[in-house]
This record gives sequence, C-alpha cells and structure tokens, in this order.
Amino acid sequence: MSVTRFRVFIVSVWLISTACGHESSTPTGPSSPTPTRPDGLVLDVGTTAASLSIDRSGGPGLIHYRLCYNILVVEGAPYTTKTIQHVEYWVIGTDGSIYENKVHGSSLGEKFGGVTGVLGFGCKSSDFDDRDLTRPTAVTYRVRLEYTFDGGSPSGIQVVTAEKAIASSVPVRPLMTRLTMTTDLPSRGPDLPPRRTDNRQITFTAAGEGGRPPYQYQWRHANRNVVLRDWSQESRFVWDGVVPGDPSDANVTVLARSAGGSEAEVMNNIIVILR
Repeated sequence: MSVTRFRVFIVSVWLISTACGHESSTPTGPSSPTPTRPDGLVLDVGTTAASLSIDRSGGPGLIHYRLCYNILVVEGAPYTTKTIQHVEYWVIGTDGSIYENKVHGSSLGEKFGGVTGVLGFGCKSSDFDDRDLTRPTAVTYRVRLEYTFDGGSPSGIQVVTAEKAIASSVPVRPLMTRLTMTTDLPSRGPDLPPRRTDNRQITFTAAGEGGRPPYQYQWRHANRNVVLRDWSQESRFVWDGVVPGDPSDANVTVLARSAGGSEAEVMNNIIVILR
C-alpha cells in the first residue's frame, strides 16, 4: 500500500486597520476553527500580539496589535484551481464587542493551484492601533475565508474560519495618560534647548496623570542609555550632569508607571546643553 505525503505552503498576510473593502457589524462564522476539504484551502491564524506603544512626548500611548493569518495549500492536491471570494477579519473584546473589522477587498479574485501554479499570496500592510485606553485589551482574533472551485465541483462557496487568542503584554488598566516634565534651567526660546552654566546642578520635575497613583519614576540619560536614578516615587530629580563619555549635551528622559506596575506607561524628555 502506498502512502501519499502531503506538505503545506504558508504565506503570512499582515493586516491593517485601513484595509480595502467594507466593514460589517458582527462576526460571521463559528467561534472555533472550521475543517477544510482535503483538496481545498487551509486557513491558519498566525501571530497575534497586543502591546502598549508609548508616546515619547508625554501624551497617552496606544495599544498596538500585530495580527496575521496564513493560507495553506496542500502540495498533494494542487491540481484544482481555487478562487478567493472573500477574506475578512475581526478583533474582538472580552464582552464580544468588535474593536476592528475589515474586509480584504484586494484579495478578491486571487487564484490558487491548478493552472495558475500559485501557492500563496501576501498583502503588504501596517498594524492595527487602538487609541482607546479605557477599554480592555482585545482577546480574540478571527478570520473568515470564502473561496470557490473553478471547475465547479464541488459547487458553491467554501467557507473556512479560524481564530486565536491574542497574547497581551499591555500593563494592568487603568493606564497613565500623561507625563509632564520641567527643568529649573532658564529657557532660551521655544526652539533652543536650555543650557547649564557654571557646572551647576540641574533639577528636573515630573508630574503624571491617570493610572493608579502613587506613581513611580525612572530617570535616564537617553543618549548613553544610562539609568540615572532607578524606579522610585520621587518625582523630583537633581542631577550633577555627570555621565560616562562626558557628552556636550544630554537627552534626559523620565519614564513613569502606576502603583504596582512593572512596565513604563508614559515617558517624556528634555534635551539640555551641558557645556
């Protein structure tokens, strides 16, 4: 008895919040993966990740979602030509609400296998960014694929759905929303960094908003990636201007996190002329 070996070909398709096509209000298809035909197309959800992207100028951050799916073509059955009729995805919250829903209209009409010899396709795109920090991080990424057999057998639309839990590294809510930073060096105008004179000490002061007080602050010399003072509740930092390499200027950066937090939630910085 002979054994036919099957292999699959994978192509990653990166999703964007501005993908082509229309939007629909509710997810269609079951909430669990749908089996595919042995001679059809396989849909597999790949990367799903959510992380906090911090605004470097002290403003609120955003939740960055990295999402992708894979289309698999079984090499042992490449002889039938299949045509994509519809590709759609949803990013779903804990309560079932839809955070993002897009149709990949650019995929309509793409052909796989058969006379085309095509085993996959890709869609160059960016990721989905959610600026609503008040709602919980989405938990499910769902994709629906519809295609037909060009030969007419089997007839009708073939539907495959797949979903995957979204892995999140977003800090615990509520998140801090703003961080201001000042220095006691005199201003030299809106376009000029303040300058230290006479090797005096420099005082920086930070103030956070949102999240869960009392806040913790970490002060860094960004040019050299040096921690000037590690995490503490002290929002005032007095610096002597000493840093390895003796640079002529310094990008002094402050990061802040909520009480009980382990990751920075906001940040700000001031460039100062040291000599």
